[in-house]
Amino acid sequence: MGKTLNLTKAELAAKELLLNLGLDLKDPNYEGTPKRMVEVLAEFTSSLREESESELEKHFRVLFPKHNGRRVEYKGMLVQSPIRVYSLCSHHMLPVIYDIAFAYIPKKGEQIGFSKIVRILRHIAKRPMNQEDFTQEAVDLFYKRLKPQGLAIVVSGVHLCMKMRGVHCEAVNKTSAVKGDFKNYERTRDEFLALATNFNHPL
Repeated sequence: MGKTLNLTKAELAAKELLLNLGLDLKDPNYEGTPKRMVEVLAEFTSSLREESESELEKHFRVLFPKHNGRRVEYKGMLVQSPIRVYSLCSHHMLPVIYDIAFAYIPKKGEQIGFSKIVRILRHIAKRPMNQEDFTQEAVDLFYKRLKPQGLAIVVSGVHLCMKMRGVHCEAVNKTSAVKGDFKNYERTRDEFLALATNFNHPL
């Protein structure tokens, strides 16, 4: 963390790159292309920078206790799927499309908002990384911050570096990670898999 963003230098570097690739930047079709290229890359590297940490903290602060007067608290599993997020692969800087099945069992009835889960997963994805690291980092971060009874994630990824170049493969790559009750109890893990993983990737 703590890396700074220099858009001016990045745009000059983008111009140099495109020129060396043979693009005629005097062509009106490429007017503004280096700037837009840098803006896209800046967005998808944003979680590398220190200012993004405050945004992440804000999402984790929104926990929902049980409503006043309620005699019971929810002790079951909360599942979201599929959650669509976008990232870049660290090897080719090409897009990766993730559909995520996410679940946790809250402790003491405290629940994080469903929209916050999506925002946090998007935040984690906003830097180049491989799918295995994304999956593990997501489960570790949520487990550390939420302190639930259990937490699980399955990530289904389409990598455009495989799809549009190289091997030209239509494969969907899947990774998973589990903590707490999902790791310790097969029945809990099976319930999650039955609820969350039977979705079709649209690509």
